Amino acid sequence: MKKLLIIAPVTDPPHFVLPYAACKLKEIARLLTLSPFYKDVLLLYGKEATASNCVSAIKTFDPDWIWGLGHGLEDKFTVENYEVLWTTERGLELVTGRGVCLLSCKTGARLGKKMIEAGASFFVGYHEEFWLIIDKYKPCEVRAVVSPLICDLEAQLSLATGFDQEKAYINAVTEVHKEINYWQNFWEEEAVSKETAQLIITTLIHNLNCMVYYPKPPVLAPYTAPTGAATLFSSLIGVIGAVALAERAML
Repeated sequence: MKKLLIIAPVTDPPHFVLPYAACKLKEIARLLTLSPFYKDVLLLYGKEATASNCVSAIKTFDPDWIWGLGHGLEDKFTVENYEVLWTTERGLELVTGRGVCLLSCKTGARLGKKMIEAGASFFVGYHEEFWLIIDKYKPCEVRAVVSPLICDLEAQLSLATGFDQEKAYINAVTEVHKEINYWQNFWEEEAVSKETAQLIITTLIHNLNCMVYYPKPPVLAPYTAPTGAATLFSSLIGVIGAVALAERAML
């Protein structure tokens, strides 16, 4: 039985992207308390997810695995109100002996590798920007805003229930494939336009292909977009990372 710390900040003005993922992490935190693999799940949600609270929780709660949401870059990960929790030069002693999964932009490019070098048992993250569907929808209100999270949710739930990294990735691919099939064939049931459905499919594929696993990445070919999928960036898409941090002069 293991202990899991979930970090789910929600404050990131003026972008307000984090709530679109934090709502789902909050729901899963409740579900994981029922898992036979975890004797304790600690959720730091919203204003509780400050950098100082996260550091304190890691030291006192002593989790086996940390699942963190936040804006990120290649060399840093931030939490509530853009407070920096980890950089490639700071705070890495906190991950020694623990698994780390970061739902954020670009941390898989460099920070995740540094965490493995610092003794993290595994790392799951993204080497490019992670996309979400936002616009007129409220967080977790409709399937359209939850769908982009499918690859991450399935990977984390697979790890949480005892699968290894390779099987967790295969499960994520399987669920993304199911979700793509849904948006190809049943998009009208969701009261969205065909263009939005195509954009969701593109977002699903993009996020899956950005996912990285260390220290032993699965060797699989990139998932390719089906014919007709949207390829252009859209105002419907929000990103967990580079754009927000750049505008706050944190590059």
